[in-house]
Amino acid sequence: MSMIVAWVCKITVALALACGFAAAVSCGDDSGASPDGGGSGGSGATDASDGKAGTVGCLAPEEVPVACPTPKVTFANVQEIFQARCVSACHNGVTPDPTMPGRTLWPLIDQGHIEDWQDEIRAMMADCSMPPRDAGVPMTIEDRRAIIEFVRCLDRDAGAETFSRAGRVHNHELL
Repeated sequence: MSMIVAWVCKITVALALACGFAAAVSCGDDSGASPDGGGSGGSGATDASDGKAGTVGCLAPEEVPVACPTPKVTFANVQEIFQARCVSACHNGVTPDPTMPGRTLWPLIDQGHIEDWQDEIRAMMADCSMPPRDAGVPMTIEDRRAIIEFVRCLDRDAGAETFSRAGRVHNHELL
């Protein structure tokens, strides 16, 4: 039965990516979202005065950052978070992609990788689908918010320019 579930998940993710939707690509077969909106994966930064500091979980929709804060969040601010929560678990350039045999999951090793995947990262951090619950990678609300704010700052830094992936090959573009 679990093999059927794994294949259905793989097919669903492949179809979603082919259609241009952000979908959680897990190291396992669980989406990571729980019915109450909180997975044990990801987390974002919160104001320590809100009582959530250090809490593993998800941001409520109204808590998801919609702009780059001042002072802006830099790659140096979030590099350790990406390394501990993303790169060390799956997004290291060597972990096999369960939906595409012979390929690896998209890496998040450096700022360029994160810029390439900023829309997907923002969506998956906001909906708490990354890191997936079954990956065993807890993320605090502070870390989740910091990542979203960093990606929002990438948007601001781009100014009026439109971000383009021209000339870069990504797994989901190969479908």
